[in-house]
Amino acid sequence: MLFEMRSPMPDGMGEPGTEEVRLVRAVRIGDVVTVLWEQGWEHTAVVRSQVDADSRRAVAAIETWLG
Repeated sequence: MLFEMRSPMPDGMGEPGTEEVRLVRAVRIGDVVTVLWEQGWEHTAVVRSQVDADSRRAVAAIETWLG
């Protein structure tokens, strides 16, 4: 499940009128739940493709751990 949170960029950070974008993904496999929170880097917007790639790695790691 993917949640997107948007809010105005804080004063003095980023370009005026832009928004902060945060993506939160919950991954559940069986009884295991992992939450990934992406908040960009130094006041930049999050990149959805990076969150998707990180999510795939999280799923692979959980599946390996569960054996």
